[in-house]
Amino acid sequence: MDFIGKRILVTGGAQGLGRSTVGKFDAAGGKVFALDKDLVELETLKADLPNVTTIGVDLLNWEATRIELEKFGPFDHLVNNAGVCPLENFLETQEEDVNYIFGVNFKAALNVAKLFTKGVIENGIVGASIVNVSSVVSIVTLFTYLLSEFLFYL
Repeated sequence: MDFIGKRILVTGGAQGLGRSTVGKFDAAGGKVFALDKDLVELETLKADLPNVTTIGVDLLNWEATRIELEKFGPFDHLVNNAGVCPLENFLETQEEDVNYIFGVNFKAALNVAKLFTKGVIENGIVGASIVNVSSVVSIVTLFTYLLSEFLFYL
């Protein structure tokens, strides 16, 4: 597939599946923007893929996210890949654990999608797409994570 001339934003783009996704879009000719809060991993990514633009921001900070996306956007495609999956015992889950998981997996993804869509509409971009990435995990040990992912698709 050809992405020449397309601007692609990948959240959680510095490592794992996000980094692989960034590499594939870069190889396909896209202008790729890798967003991640891990600045060290972003530096490593930039050294390996010099054409990729890196954006260091914590998605839990909605205002900082807005500022960065307005600075680099608009984008043609969004891959909402950022996510957390703490391995906690369900019976020991604390309120701050739930807030963190929902903050990244649901609220941040929603915020980025909203900002992306606003840019698409304001700039008349045709053929835009959003891909929301989630994973399949064990229901017993990761109940809170699963709930946050399920709510995203309601």
